[in-house]
Amino acid sequence: MKKDQLPSDLRNLLLSKKEFDKIAKNFYKKMIPLLKKKREMIFTLKGAPKAHGYSLTFGPYTGKNLALYISKNTKKSILKKVDLSKFYSDIEKMLIQRIGDKIYWRSNLLVNKKTGEPAEVEFIPMAFRGEFLLNVLKKCEIKIMDEFWLIHAAVIATGRLFHELISEKGYRSTFPRYIIDIEKEGPDSFTEELENADFYIDLQYTEKTVFSLKETELLEKFSESSLELKMGFELIKEAIPFIIQYQIKKDFPKQRSKKTITKPDFIILNPLDPIAIYCDSYRYHQRKKDQIMKDKRIDRKLQRLGFTVFRFSEEEITRNIEGCIEEVKEHYFGKEHALTPNEIFMRMLTKIDPRKLSKWEVAFIDTLTDKLNQGKSISLKEERILQNIFTRLKLG
Repeated sequence: MKKDQLPSDLRNLLLSKKEFDKIAKNFYKKMIPLLKKKREMIFTLKGAPKAHGYSLTFGPYTGKNLALYISKNTKKSILKKVDLSKFYSDIEKMLIQRIGDKIYWRSNLLVNKKTGEPAEVEFIPMAFRGEFLLNVLKKCEIKIMDEFWLIHAAVIATGRLFHELISEKGYRSTFPRYIIDIEKEGPDSFTEELENADFYIDLQYTEKTVFSLKETELLEKFSESSLELKMGFELIKEAIPFIIQYQIKKDFPKQRSKKTITKPDFIILNPLDPIAIYCDSYRYHQRKKDQIMKDKRIDRKLQRLGFTVFRFSEEEITRNIEGCIEEVKEHYFGKEHALTPNEIFMRMLTKIDPRKLSKWEVAFIDTLTDKLNQGKSISLKEERILQNIFTRLKLG
């Protein structure tokens, strides 16, 4: 679709490829001579775009400070004896040997409040020498169009340095990617890397750290039902930032109107594609006809404001919470990061202890596993039997 065919409220927010290329070309023309001349100068980020995301605690956050987060793959028993603090200290020494004083940073060790064990290391780059930025600008796979993108690319480059150093220590790790990386490598290889990695290196904004520490406490405080609690905990596990019980006004996103349209159980405020999630109990939403009509009117109003609306029934949340979350993930992260229905069913099967099954249930699970391994779809009847087994074993 061409820019002039877009709705008028989107035209000023988007750049055509031609406009983007022009801005990027002018940026390179300005920055490369400057960085060549100022190789020894220290550069830091002066300002950032207004909003990159939303935290449960603070609503919108600017994301001015980008950070890398290094953590262990807790599924690997061999890593239980690895002291994350000491491991990172060794990596940090290797980093200093590799880059000298081209990057200035500070590090924090984040501890799991329940176990008291080191959970992840927060690495916050504070400034870069011109020489390092020049190298990033020349080698970056994507076009850079402003100073913030350049700093973003520099932090990603640092994450890849960590990836190389961890490999030198004999371990495998993930590393921060651009979208282009995922497109080239494909979602399958990325998923395989996540499963096999010993360490994860994630790129986030430092404000998300606060969001991670406070989210469970706030969820328990503001949830109005057990369905919301269940949905909220799953969103937290998938690292999807949300605001709970947020009133959407008639003039959203300005929110100056006195008239409230609705208060979804959760909203995910992507700037151009916000999501509203409702956890609908059978008693209040599916049994009363007038409530069903009211819900539909609210959905239409939200859609006119640009929202994507998910309404999950009590039965869906109780019996197939993973399927609900994957729908949200597919919309929020993109299809390449969401599981297929067969992958969801296979994940469910791995949670079942065959010792707790009857003979016919064991035979049924074996048949279902073979069917899914062959890439075949399971019937609605088979899905219901699986859900009934899950409910009986109190697994979902």
